[in-house]
Amino acid sequence: QGSATHGAAGEMRTQSAAAWTFRVALLYTCCVAHHRAAAQGGGDSVDLNWWDGRAELWQGFSCTNGVGPCLSFEISPGGHRILSSYIHRGERMTVHLHSFGYTSSFQVFIKANEVPTEQNFDSKMTRNDPGFAQFTCKGVMLYWRVQLANGHAKAKFGVTITKDSCLHKDYTQLCPAGWLANLNGWCQPPKTYTGPCRKQNFFGQRELGHEYSNPASKVYKLLWSERCGATWPCVEHIGAQCMPELNYLEHGRWRHSGCKDGEVCKVFPLSPSGGTGDWRMLMISVPAGSTVGVEVLPVMTSDSVARFRDQNAASSLGDSAGHETFTLAVRDGSDAADAAEAGDWKWTQSFRGRAPYVQLHNAGCTTWSKYYLGLYSENAKSAQVGVVLTHKQLANQNCA
Repeated sequence: QGSATHGAAGEMRTQSAAAWTFRVALLYTCCVAHHRAAAQGGGDSVDLNWWDGRAELWQGFSCTNGVGPCLSFEISPGGHRILSSYIHRGERMTVHLHSFGYTSSFQVFIKANEVPTEQNFDSKMTRNDPGFAQFTCKGVMLYWRVQLANGHAKAKFGVTITKDSCLHKDYTQLCPAGWLANLNGWCQPPKTYTGPCRKQNFFGQRELGHEYSNPASKVYKLLWSERCGATWPCVEHIGAQCMPELNYLEHGRWRHSGCKDGEVCKVFPLSPSGGTGDWRMLMISVPAGSTVGVEVLPVMTSDSVARFRDQNAASSLGDSAGHETFTLAVRDGSDAADAAEAGDWKWTQSFRGRAPYVQLHNAGCTTWSKYYLGLYSENAKSAQVGVVLTHKQLANQNCA
């Protein structure tokens, strides 16, 4: 099967990336770590797993985020390699496969949560698309199988992994984020930059026959980012594509309810005020860079219709619920442990009315925020309420 060396270096979607050549060392059948992260000036660490067919176990590697190559390996004709990495909630992973002087065909089969085969896979790429990017709003283990066709020579590949919360970066900008644009397409790094590209770098227009040879192109800038450990500004974060998550406490356990934007996510029955079951504990996770609106709406039941007819005071069925009152209490859950009883809480805000509404904000760029909500009935009769979540991206978010 060959050998491997360890370098320093979403709703799932795939997009192409470019290949580039690198120098690789192959060391028998064992895996060796080379810690170049500090010198490369890369980001935090990401985990990459490689299936060792001879030992029949997974080998784990810690790679420097966005700096490559992380892992290099060799494949014999008709053979394959299987790799995996976990993509966290609200995270995007970009995988580049770098070929070393290999021009024949190969395929990569990709699948979430289980090892792919040539017949069972979610997506597929070939040497014409030697890289892919995938993101998730839930968190998933992604597996990919690099398959070499029969009748060709051995092939050497390298893998670079980049994980971040950015869905789209603005490569139309001349310079990386935080860099100073000088005259004629040159960019100067900030004093805080510690990567290997410390002098001025040129990103002006220069046609040399290939996109990855043109410093102004997206492909050139993407590959330069992997080598130099700096990146371009983000214009859309993954949080804008992810719905908030609603969980509710039932019989001492948190349960999840799937939601669609602007629709009733879950209907809760509430007992008369003062009785058992007159309140509900909710937990809402807000995606990074997002605002979530939480609205509580009374649901028409046979009892509420009967009360409407008896009262004969409202002009529409919707007004029959207008005499019901609810309280929605809110607490930021960032520094709080889960609680099983509403009495354990000191609520920071409360909203009272027939249809209480609150907005939850998360100005962060990567981490989801957690809020706890207490929903209380103040009515003499039983009632049913629906919880509606609306989601939008924060405007003017300042994230690199």
